[in-house]
Amino acid sequence: AREGSRRVPALRPFWKHQQKMFAYTMRTKSPFLGVEMRLGKSPVTIRRCKLYKPLNPCGLRVLILGPSSSLGGWIDVLEKEKCSFKVLEGSRKKRLTSLQKWDVEFWVSNKELFLSVPEIRDLDWDSVIADESTFLKNPKAKITKFMLGSFRDVPSRWALAGVPAPENIMEWWPQLAWLDGAAFGFRNFWDFRNKCFFVGSTGHDYYPNPGVMDYIHKYVGERCLIMSRKDAGIKTQKEYVTRHLEMPAATRKLYDKAESEFCLGD
Repeated sequence: AREGSRRVPALRPFWKHQQKMFAYTMRTKSPFLGVEMRLGKSPVTIRRCKLYKPLNPCGLRVLILGPSSSLGGWIDVLEKEKCSFKVLEGSRKKRLTSLQKWDVEFWVSNKELFLSVPEIRDLDWDSVIADESTFLKNPKAKITKFMLGSFRDVPSRWALAGVPAPENIMEWWPQLAWLDGAAFGFRNFWDFRNKCFFVGSTGHDYYPNPGVMDYIHKYVGERCLIMSRKDAGIKTQKEYVTRHLEMPAATRKLYDKAESEFCLGD
């Protein structure tokens, strides 16, 4: 491809499992990709978002929110995908000033952005992506309340999760409600819990009523794309590596003292 007289590098073709992901996102207004890490869901997400018709004539605006540990990965993929982007960091004033400009397509920030710049809910976004969406699993958390109560007019909301199955089956509700405004036929988490689960003998643990697990699994299977490395046809091979590390001098001194002053064996 050429842009004027400058050659624009072609993007790497998708693998078959990425093609499956992309096809799913084309059929779904607000996708849930429950795909194991290292299977390439970020490029799929970016390329799909770039196909959205911008709400504003100034151009596309996509907000990516996730844990700080994932931001480096997004930066790397956005660069490889030849996208214009900004990482929102610094003071509240600096972030807010940056957001007022319309000079890039993608905005990347840690998920706590709402604490310093709650105005993000009022800006025009073509898509908002919740990366590692398990951060929405607690319905009592401030971030969950903010996300579920915001961005309802955004045409496309995304949930990405590297660990497809949550630890608690009830954790599905907030993540899916983020996408659709409701989940499993309930617009309120507490109604969902009270009508679909019962309290155990301890008075603290909740257990699903008969048929609830099957219903949830069916619902998730139809609504989301869940993919493991095995599903993608990628064999996982364990590699064992022996590493020898030099113990820091201060730690070595403590070990020597323990050996000389305490009985460590028979």
